Amino acid sequence: MLLGPIVASELRTSARRASSYSKRAGLPGLALLVIAANVVWWYVFSVGAMSIRDMSRFGEMTFATLMGFQLVTTIFLVPEAAAKAIAEENERRRLGTLLSTRLSAAEVVLGKLAAALLQYAWWMASVIPIVLLLPLLGGVDPRIVVLAYAGLASTAFLLAGLSILLSTGARSVRAAIHNSIGLGTAWLVGPFFFAMIAPRLWPKLANWLWPLNTWLLASTPMCVVMNLFSVMRWGTLAGQIGWMIVLQVACGTLFVLLAIVRLRPAYRYLQGGDGGLFRRRGAPRRWRLWPRPRCGNDPVLWKELHTSNVGGLLQLMNLLVYVGLFAGLAWAVFYFAKPAFLEVLANGYGSRVNDIARIELNRGLRSLTAALVMIDLLVIAGAAAEGMATERARETWDSLIMTPLSGHEILRAKRIGAVSKWWGVSFGIVALWTVGLAVGAVHPLGFVAALLALAAATWFTAALGTYVALYIQDLGQATTWTLLPVLLLVFSAAAPFLLQSSTAMVFLGVGSIPFIEWLSLLSYPDVRAAIHAGAWQAWKPMGTTAISGVTYCIAAYLVAVIANWFGALYLNRCADNQFDAAVGRPLRTPDLERSRRDDERLAAETLLQRPTQGPKPTDLLEAVPSA
Repeated sequence: MLLGPIVASELRTSARRASSYSKRAGLPGLALLVIAANVVWWYVFSVGAMSIRDMSRFGEMTFATLMGFQLVTTIFLVPEAAAKAIAEENERRRLGTLLSTRLSAAEVVLGKLAAALLQYAWWMASVIPIVLLLPLLGGVDPRIVVLAYAGLASTAFLLAGLSILLSTGARSVRAAIHNSIGLGTAWLVGPFFFAMIAPRLWPKLANWLWPLNTWLLASTPMCVVMNLFSVMRWGTLAGQIGWMIVLQVACGTLFVLLAIVRLRPAYRYLQGGDGGLFRRRGAPRRWRLWPRPRCGNDPVLWKELHTSNVGGLLQLMNLLVYVGLFAGLAWAVFYFAKPAFLEVLANGYGSRVNDIARIELNRGLRSLTAALVMIDLLVIAGAAAEGMATERARETWDSLIMTPLSGHEILRAKRIGAVSKWWGVSFGIVALWTVGLAVGAVHPLGFVAALLALAAATWFTAALGTYVALYIQDLGQATTWTLLPVLLLVFSAAAPFLLQSSTAMVFLGVGSIPFIEWLSLLSYPDVRAAIHAGAWQAWKPMGTTAISGVTYCIAAYLVAVIANWFGALYLNRCADNQFDAAVGRPLRTPDLERSRRDDERLAAETLLQRPTQGPKPTDLLEAVPSA
């Protein structure tokens, strides 16, 4: 109780969760995978021999990639720990009891914040011993390591303050986590994209907003990255990191103070009373960007597609973030696709004359596609695992399974809802392929092959998430056990490049959908080379040395797509058949199900026999079949 009852209770609860130990074990494992990927890259790049200078550069690059990995992990782990702190209490109907105690709003908010930051520190502490070994390789100054971790700690404090502020007004844990991750990502990359793109597209707007964007950019780690790569320089590296830490601590403190002031008014607002601080009495509770459609005959699917615990203001902010990201991506694609389009206008599709720009665009699309597909699969897997786990956390799961809805109807709605919530990433990937197809950088066969592979992987990932969440009730454990196999499959793409074997690609690389997507985006030179090459002769798309043989590549693609489709069908069928037994609902035999459908049809026919007069209450009672 030295740090207060809130901190003691949170730490005791987190120590009993298996997800805490899985994160402590998973983060060092992922860090070792990052180091292994660097080793493979440098081994291939240096052809098996490394000088002392190469070892120093290897240490610098490994440290940079590890810090990037920890930054990305911070963006996801801190909101997960801090955003659910108060939203979970409200979702489980315990926040009112907590606020009725003698604890002040400051003690509640600061206790939740301290517990979240301590959990994050324990998770990240497991990676520190690996990072401390890097200075032994040379090229990494220990002072840089200290500065980097100081900047990482201040970034975590800023994200925790933002998450705890959003958690005070969130109706559910999922909404709080998603909003925190979305706004944190927008803060991290938004000023960078504005600084790169706005001066070229909107010079007047860029000059007007440049001072504000400079302050925002100075508070993000992207400013340090731009200084390292000499894109923009503001003084020394140490001075820039120190200024970033000051700005982040100041903004994080402001967010925490706002959360303390807003805690009790936000709770009154969520309970249907006066919002007090941010809402005047008598004002409408919520507004929407667009009206909801009718419910129809599929209520669970309607709920997944058209209901959200996010308010209209946050919906507008999320929409602006999507528009900004798509605008930046569109500008980058236009910048690199313009020379390829000029080549198509001059020479036509499939021409062998002056196709350098199209080949370069194809290479860029392959690399960008692999990264975006990995992100897409991970977010869909997390959303699918959260579907039923969130229902259990909000105590709405029992009322859902008490309805006449079958397991197939509930699970199908959860799968479609998981895919539809992150449609923006999938839409962006297909838009990139469409641009490549239009300018001649992607062959039509490659476009169709990549589209089929993406559809199969998306459906398999959604099926895996719902199947795991059916048996694991805890939200953290369900997410972990869903993301773990997806991550293992994604990083299995390193096997073909590590073993330098075409056979290894078929047996080990087929599980990685980013690798299969990279392989599917064929260009016109790739198709010509495949046609002229024999079935087992060497075929090297885009000049790579790890992939050879047309038959091997076709076999890898077919095995990956067919395995994903059959895996999705198998998981869906198992989940549908085992739903009643898994949730503890009485089993519905075929005879009982047929009898229920006959009773429903009889009730409908009875009501339709009187089209001119409305049914009386006694008629409705007679039409409803008895149990």
